[in-house]
Amino acid sequence: MSPSRRRRTWVWAFGAALLVSFAALSERSAHAELEARAVLSYTVDPSLESSCPSQRELEAAVAARLGYAPFTGEASERVTVNVSRAAGSGSGRAIVGRLDVSGAHPGRREIASRDGDCREVVDALAVAIAIGIDPESLSRPAPTPPSPRTPSPASPAPPASPAPPTPPPKEVPSPSSPKEVPKPSPPRAPAESEPAQRVRWRLGGRFFVPLGELPAPTGAVAALIGVRYRAFSVDLEPFTTLSTSQDLSTGGRVRASVIGVSVFPCGHLGVFYGCLGLGVGSLRAESEGVLEPRKDSGAHVTTALRLGVSVPVGGPLALEAFGDAVVPLVQSALLVGQKEQFVVPEIAARLGAGFVVSL
Repeated sequence: MSPSRRRRTWVWAFGAALLVSFAALSERSAHAELEARAVLSYTVDPSLESSCPSQRELEAAVAARLGYAPFTGEASERVTVNVSRAAGSGSGRAIVGRLDVSGAHPGRREIASRDGDCREVVDALAVAIAIGIDPESLSRPAPTPPSPRTPSPASPAPPASPAPPTPPPKEVPSPSSPKEVPKPSPPRAPAESEPAQRVRWRLGGRFFVPLGELPAPTGAVAALIGVRYRAFSVDLEPFTTLSTSQDLSTGGRVRASVIGVSVFPCGHLGVFYGCLGLGVGSLRAESEGVLEPRKDSGAHVTTALRLGVSVPVGGPLALEAFGDAVVPLVQSALLVGQKEQFVVPEIAARLGAGFVVSL
């Protein structure tokens, strides 16, 4: 295999691996963006610490309900949980758990147990927390983990009459303030997830500088029309370069330019993207100041590996910057008087910028 063919094979393999990586990471990123997040603050009366679940157990109960771990160090939602003994209780055993959710969907909740069952109170608070920070959890069945009080099959409990069912926890009004009915969390608007689901049209323009494809660096302009679905896009780019010239050692000069169209399938990860493209066009040349001036053209077929960044600047508009590694699939040369004046190299480059409007 020739060095040129080995290099082209390497470019194709690297580009395919790049797109697969972008696709996997983008899918994970898009899924994470749909998961509600919150900051948890959990305090327990010192006299109840031995009977109450730990913060880790509370976080695990909420995560089991939602199907993912919602608590993080930084988030717009803040969940505050406090478990203490109920003031003014005659038996001294009653406890009350207070839940306060602040953020986009604020609410407050108080759950009490007259029997002093802290685990029962915290389990009920875990369900309220899950509903408060992620209303969609209402449509998902909650898992039913085995109760820690269930006796082991190896040592069955002695027969006993069935205990009366534990009454459901009752809400106890706060002694310092009137009871507040928690506001139901409004369902999430479908528009939040719609942009990530539907197909979008992409329109725009790009300007780039070919380095190596022509006898001297020059400018080029390209239009853009494409579609995007989630983390994938396909763009069609008709382009043309400005004419560039090179002086001949024998006198006179030769001018050259390229006109063509490229297609770029791309994968996106945040503001970054990677593409593997194919371009087809015509390399046009014209000699001047020689004995037999003439015009000619030839095929210009290339493959390109593109890495770029796309930064939203407001509404549907985004500004882009990118770089291409270009490998010609058809080797071309400019001949003047049967003498090679320029040969397209085995690998070239492009540097450019542009804008894209997503509709």
